[in-house]
Amino acid sequence: MQEDFIVIGNLLGVLTMMPILDSIPNFYNLDVAVSTRASETTLSNIKALLDKLEDALASIGTDKLLTAPDNPSNLDVALSTRASETTLNDIKTQTDKLQFDANKRLKVQLDSIPNPSNLNVALSTRASESKLESVRALLDEIEDALASVGTDKLRASLVDALPAGTNKIGSVDVDNFPTEYSLPSAQVSDLKNVNVQREGSITHINVTLSAAGSQTVYTPSTGKKAKVIGFFLKCDSDVDWELRFAGGNIIAGLPVKGAVAMNGVAMEMPTGDADETIEVYADGACTIKGWINVVEV
Repeated sequence: MQEDFIVIGNLLGVLTMMPILDSIPNFYNLDVAVSTRASETTLSNIKALLDKLEDALASIGTDKLLTAPDNPSNLDVALSTRASETTLNDIKTQTDKLQFDANKRLKVQLDSIPNPSNLNVALSTRASESKLESVRALLDEIEDALASVGTDKLRASLVDALPAGTNKIGSVDVDNFPTEYSLPSAQVSDLKNVNVQREGSITHINVTLSAAGSQTVYTPSTGKKAKVIGFFLKCDSDVDWELRFAGGNIIAGLPVKGAVAMNGVAMEMPTGDADETIEVYADGACTIKGWINVVEV
């Protein structure tokens, strides 16, 4: 019985203390033992470390710590504009599909290998690199042979070697050339070997003289001689005028108003000395126009 009274007394004591505990702010937040929290010794050790940190910071200056951090030049765009984790994962999903062999070469598997219509024969039937190289070597030998005989001899040899009945150059039958075009056989023989080329360069002339005198109309390249192989000139006044070399040798001229022309391709035409210029001369006021065709030799 006595023990029962003690229990009841203790219970009544606790019930009596409940209003007092409720008045202590946040009393029920003491849900763990105080011994599990940091001790004075631990806090002292932390303070000692903070003191050292304070000394270290003092050595570099607190103004640097208070300054806002720099924005390096490489941080020139907002981070939100860069690839997100989702985007990178999507890319990785695709790259994970790639397969490589032991030599790290990419494996490619096609649904079907197309065979274009132009690939109508096996590649092995086409010329190999070695075959093309042998052909190139032969062409080099032919080039050397042609250089040694000259193109004029080669042309004659080709014409002479044409078999009877097939003597055609282009659409012209060499054997029937005189009959078809009514030319003397001697001329036909010459035509077989003729090599016609255009020569010279045209220089246009437009010279106005207010009184008697001359004006240079052509200057050859350094060390070259000028050879006039054709010309057309006209003068608008009745004066004595001429086309001549600077040294005085006359190429052409007229004593009156008029025009003069010549094609001297098949002739041996006047040739000046090295570096000698060509000029027009008149013994009075006039305008001379036209052109000259000059070969430098």
